[in-house]
Parts: sequence; structure tokens; C-alpha cells
Amino acid sequence: MNYIALLIVSSVFLPIFSEKNDNYGIVVSDKSEIIIHGSTSINNFSCSSSLVLMNDTLPVLITPGKFIFTNARLIFTVNSIECGDNYSNKQLRNTLKSNQFPFILVDLMEISPDPSFFYKARTQLRVEVAGKQQLQNVNLILRRAAEDVYHLSGVTQISMSEYDLVAPSPMMGLIKVEDRLDIEIHLVLKVLMWD
Repeated sequence: MNYIALLIVSSVFLPIFSEKNDNYGIVVSDKSEIIIHGSTSINNFSCSSSLVLMNDTLPVLITPGKFIFTNARLIFTVNSIECGDNYSNKQLRNTLKSNQFPFILVDLMEISPDPSFFYKARTQLRVEVAGKQQLQNVNLILRRAAEDVYHLSGVTQISMSEYDLVAPSPMMGLIKVEDRLDIEIHLVLKVLMWD
């Protein structure tokens, strides 16, 4: 990110954090997505899922240095996860127990900008996969895309075993899928202010 972009982000976005204010809301765009990266004993794979359309505005309390959310749930449909071919789609959906648990749920808890880097933030998420919840702290890169529209992106690592998931073993166990997955999160947010 160049110096001019840094100045734009710091002068336009960060003043929102300078004083307490409850007159804000955030709309999460349906262009938001998660991308799941993993590896097997023979190659790497990536699968993506878009956010289920959210029309509601998420209420947010803005305190010095922090956005605090209540009831900010992002929903991703497991059966919409796309890995590039039907076999991989089916393997991942079965692993995530899509028949029992059709959604990946991400509760947005808070976003805190890094005071030493104007274009970085940290978020706390509660991620629910296959009925199991884990708290995740994710470092995010902040980018202003348009007036009051911001892109936040970051990566967190999870283990399938943390969610009581068993990695698939295709081809009668000849291919091993690693337990660790990298979850890449892209959020597109529009900040609203009202009187």
C-alpha cells in the first residue's frame, strides 16, 4: 500500500474510532466470501463460498479504538462451496457434514484497528463449523474501496480435528488430506451513519 493510500485510510476511516458513537451501522455485502485452502499428500486445493445475502444492517457500537458488534452473524452455505470439480466438492461437503450442518456461521464480535499501522486491524470471530464453535483472532488488512465502503481481508488457520471433523482419505487412503486448513476471509463492508 503506498503512502497516499495510507493517508486516505487514516484520515477518512480512523476518525470513526476517535469518539464513542452509537449512530452507525454496517452492511456486509454479498460480495464477501471465504476461501478454504488445504493440502493433500499430492497437491494443494482451494474452495470458496460466498456470503448468503444479508440485507440487514448490523448495529455497531463505536468506542475509542474499536467496533463492537452484537448479533452480527455471517452465514455461508456449505453446499455452495466450490472446489473446481464435483468430486472435490462432494468430499469437502461430506467432511463438513453438510447434511447435518448446512451452514458455516461466523459471528463478528469486534474489529480493532492497529494504532501503529493505519491499514491494519484485528478482529475477533466466533466460527461455527459442523456444530462446533471456536473463537478466532484474525489480523486484517483494511482497504478503502469507495466512500464508506471498506474491504477487510485476512487468514486464520483451523484444524479439522478442532471441529471434530475427520479429514477424507480419497483413493482408499492413498491420498492423505492435511488436518490444517487456512481460512481466507474477505469482508466488504459499507459504513452507514444516521442521526
